[in-house]
Amino acid sequence: MHIVFLVLKQFATMNKPIKLTSSDGITTKFKPYTVGNIPPGFDKNKDKYFNKNGITYIEEKIHWSQMI
Repeated sequence: MHIVFLVLKQFATMNKPIKLTSSDGITTKFKPYTVGNIPPGFDKNKDKYFNKNGITYIEEKIHWSQMI
């Protein structure tokens, strides 16, 4: 029972986006992905990303429909 709870707790915290603020005061939101769930449009040479505890955090991009 304790192992299942620990795994569920880790999964719940894994799904939370992380907001990081640069020294310039610009806040960037990073969305977590596991290795099998990385979006096909991800390009590690163009996109901002980092790895933490086996989870890849990729910069969340604004969809064009949200700009209208």
